[in-house]
Amino acid sequence: MQKNNEFARALVVRANDSPLRGSSVLQTMDEVHLANLYIWLTKEFSPEEYTRQEGVHTVTPQVSIGDWRDSVLRVLMDKGTPEACQQIEYIAAELPQYKWIKEFTLLQARRIALQKTWHAPAVDQIFKLVENHELRLVNSPDELMDIVLESLKRLEGKFQRGEHPQAINLWNEKRPKDENRLSDYVKVHLEEDLKTRGIIVNREVEIKRGNKTDIHISVYGRDHLGRPTGDALKVTIETKGCWHPDLDTAMESQLVGQYLSADACRHGIYLIGWFMCNAWTDRKNQKVPTIDIADARNQFGKQAGELSEKTSFRVESFVLDVRLG
Repeated sequence: MQKNNEFARALVVRANDSPLRGSSVLQTMDEVHLANLYIWLTKEFSPEEYTRQEGVHTVTPQVSIGDWRDSVLRVLMDKGTPEACQQIEYIAAELPQYKWIKEFTLLQARRIALQKTWHAPAVDQIFKLVENHELRLVNSPDELMDIVLESLKRLEGKFQRGEHPQAINLWNEKRPKDENRLSDYVKVHLEEDLKTRGIIVNREVEIKRGNKTDIHISVYGRDHLGRPTGDALKVTIETKGCWHPDLDTAMESQLVGQYLSADACRHGIYLIGWFMCNAWTDRKNQKVPTIDIADARNQFGKQAGELSEKTSFRVESFVLDVRLG
């Protein structure tokens, strides 16, 4: 069907009473195939032409095909999985003219997914959360993403506040240390903050450096025998110094276009180390920005929001203040 459009159209039109157009076939398909099928059906058999009319009417091929097309989306929505929600986000981005997909179907899919995937916390977990307000339960990649962003704020506090601000640790006298050192420092902080301190309750946290400056955070559930339960929750961080020549474009070209697209991860943070200050006097051969940190946060925050809107990924930016006072 994907390779021969004429054949595919003929197959759908002629399969009126065959099992091909039944819901049982759709139940065996995964989320990605359902999403691609629905997008194709909508483009080839549009809701404007192929739809059920109000009142008493004859079941024409237009009505039958329209009903089957709509059932594809219902089956996808009823799967109640995070992947189904992500694929409906993808459908909404591919078919932006049908705003109800994002405004209604996606909300319904998320509600069903929450109902099917939510697990009540154990009593001991509740007591832990009451005793220590820093602890967090993590049951979704979105919750993991929020916790990582909270942790980065704590790191920024270490850099800029306290009796001995730690920003100086990422400087070589008159110039910043390179991106690898920044990425290493962030990784060590996350390991101490999330892993060693046990911020994430009853989960196993794994933090790894990638081939370049990216950091991969994975959280696993374990049963009473220590065996993994379910898929890992993942967040990827791409780290850049504010002098990087591709600073304005790498969020899309690298974080989204390479790391998230190639990995089984749909949540990414674009982390920028912001070193711009009067203490940085040696700026030879550096492409430094001309905006201040507040404008940078607005610019990259807006870019992350736009990428999240037009892709199936959740993208956030974080401009980390590493300036010297």
